[in-house]
Amino acid sequence: MFRLYHSNDLDVLKGILLKLMQESPASPFEQEAILVQSQGMAHWLKLQLADGLGVAAQVDFPLPSSFVWQVFNHLQPELPQRSHFDKQIVAWKLLRLLPDLVKQPECAPVAQYLHNDADGLKAHQLAQTIADVFDQYLVYRPDWLLSWEQGVDEVADTDVSLQPWQPPIWRALVADSRELGHSLEHRARLLEQLPALVAQYPQRLQALPKRLFVFGIAALPGSYWQVLNAISAHIDVHFFLLNPCRNFWGDISSDKQRLRILQQQPEAAPLFDRGNPLLASWGRLGRDFLSLIQEAEAEGVVHDIEGWVEVKPQSLLHYLQQDILELNDRQQGAFTAHALESSAFKQAVHPDDGSVRVVSAHSPLREVQRLYDQILYWLDNDPTLKPRDIVVMVPDIDAYAPYIDAVFSSHKARIHDGKNDRDEYHIPWAIADQSMAQEDPLIDSFLRLLNLPESRLLITDVQDWLDVPAIRARFELSEDDLPVLRDWLGRARIRWGLDAQHREQLGLPAFEQNSWRKGLRQLLLGLMLPDGDNDFCGDFPVLAAEGNEAERLGKLMAFIDTLEHWQQRLSEPQLSSQHWQQMLIQML
Repeated sequence: MFRLYHSNDLDVLKGILLKLMQESPASPFEQEAILVQSQGMAHWLKLQLADGLGVAAQVDFPLPSSFVWQVFNHLQPELPQRSHFDKQIVAWKLLRLLPDLVKQPECAPVAQYLHNDADGLKAHQLAQTIADVFDQYLVYRPDWLLSWEQGVDEVADTDVSLQPWQPPIWRALVADSRELGHSLEHRARLLEQLPALVAQYPQRLQALPKRLFVFGIAALPGSYWQVLNAISAHIDVHFFLLNPCRNFWGDISSDKQRLRILQQQPEAAPLFDRGNPLLASWGRLGRDFLSLIQEAEAEGVVHDIEGWVEVKPQSLLHYLQQDILELNDRQQGAFTAHALESSAFKQAVHPDDGSVRVVSAHSPLREVQRLYDQILYWLDNDPTLKPRDIVVMVPDIDAYAPYIDAVFSSHKARIHDGKNDRDEYHIPWAIADQSMAQEDPLIDSFLRLLNLPESRLLITDVQDWLDVPAIRARFELSEDDLPVLRDWLGRARIRWGLDAQHREQLGLPAFEQNSWRKGLRQLLLGLMLPDGDNDFCGDFPVLAAEGNEAERLGKLMAFIDTLEHWQQRLSEPQLSSQHWQQMLIQML
């Protein structure tokens, strides 16, 4: 059974989910599965389940792609745990195949791009990009790939001649996988076989949870939607769709889309339905997904359950929500003859209405600072508001994460308790959906160390590496040593570059001033000749380290020596994959 719950309120959908889990709880030994789009939604749901049920245990939160492959694995147990057409695997295969593929006439654009690629960097980047494109095709255009495998380059809904190199590269990738003995059952082929597999092996789906909840996903690719439809005959699928509009809006079009089509077909003007302009402009993915849902409803596969919440307009945000819910377009009133005589069609907004605000800031840091002040204002003026009720959405969380950490970790708000003021209020916060490199400083540091051959070894880069506890521990340095080391480096006027030779290798003028070697020699002279005023081979003593601090200076010099060692090792030309493997293990 496939049940689809529509609502414009996330709390309503959450309440239905809790009610279903309360009325028919799973056994303590059975695991529930809730499909989510991100780990941030999974974390929020865990808190809501724990709050509503008292405890949240035996609940798995898979992502759509991993769950779909899990379904295929159950239907075909001989499949590998990880697809041999996974993006990372495909990228390495393409890197090996590209030198031969560029000789084909269809791949002339690829050959032109890879011209003068002596170090193979452009080939590696291109292989990663093509692998990502094919990975998207496996999800959104599986029919293209199946046609290309059969030798049919032309597809119905696009002009392949614009990118003629894609079909032969895909065929070469499939042929190479066959030669390697890898499984050729990628997602596109498995999706084509899915109805037959479900009909032939329904008992294999018993290994899946008895029911599946899908929560917080506004749109799914058509291929994933087909998988859910296929398994719904054997397990209960409950899809909770946060739908901002109670009417069908799969056929509305934005102003930009309408203009583009009318330039080619002016006679199509009466066929367009604009609906709500915000929904038409920002809801393209949801609009396409709604069309898929309508097709399934027409076939009787999906059973709709609606839980709309009426919006009582009291602010600008409420009016926007109400217009989207009813698919209204208030702008149409401005194009009537009555609008020339009266402004009654306009909606009055209270001067103090702050439900929708546009705040301009001159930098990301200032944005986060303004956000912090605004959250403090809300918490101070609304006793019912809790930090867990606040969600901050960012287009690129990795770009803002350092500023969020700097502002929210260091600021404290003043609490008034009637007797005295105490600076002890701290806003609880967490960052979700960060990339692994940004979330773990050790991984980020390792990836930056791999760039040593192109690095200028700026003093800030070296200090960032020393800020990582694992790297400090490797050289027996403590966090208390860092301020002392920064002071020494400042006195020695170290800025960048190992030495003159290193700068010359980077294609820059060869000079020693402000380099690491010169600065460390001067610190060493200052330790050995504390009373010396004369230079020694062009180096003047820098009075910084003294006495027992010689050991600390030695650890710093050992760290710089290690950086130089790996800078030279990573610069070795034409390293094989085996050498890279051994070298990276040694580096770790």
